[in-house]
This record gives sequence, structure tokens and C-alpha cells, in this order.
Amino acid sequence: MIKCPKCHKEISDIPGSRCPRCKRKVTPKDVGHIFCPEPGCKAVLPKCCIYCPKCGAKIRNEGIDEKINKVVRKIEKILDSL
Repeated sequence: MIKCPKCHKEISDIPGSRCPRCKRKVTPKDVGHIFCPEPGCKAVLPKCCIYCPKCGAKIRNEGIDEKINKVVRKIEKILDSL
């Protein structure tokens, strides 16, 4: 549940639903979601996605911190297996 950005009534966080009070349509941006950029897919995804789980399209580039953390996790996994 989220609060309607227009009238602040609690509403469903499913994109496409409408506020029962003011009839404003809930958009993916309201709930922290984005659409997949692939023209044939258009899945609704959380902003944290790097790849679309439905079609595999790349959503955003990884930041340097994310890349470093990924490498550190791989190194730790290798060291743990020794």
C-alpha cells in the first residue's frame, strides 16, 4: 500500500490501479518501478533491476560500487572454497 500523491489516501501499489477517492491512476513511478525498455516486453520492474527477468534486456548500468562489491563477493566465495 502507498499513499496517493494527489489526495494522500492509502491505495494499492499495483501500477494501473486507481485511487478510490480522487480517481488518479497509479503509475510505476509512484511506487518506485520502471518499465522495461525493450519494445516487445514493457514489464514493470523495481528500479533496482539491472536486467529484466522477463526478457533479459539491460535496464541500467552498474555503478562502480556495485561492480566492486560483486568482485569482492566472488573473491570471498573463491577463498571460502579453498
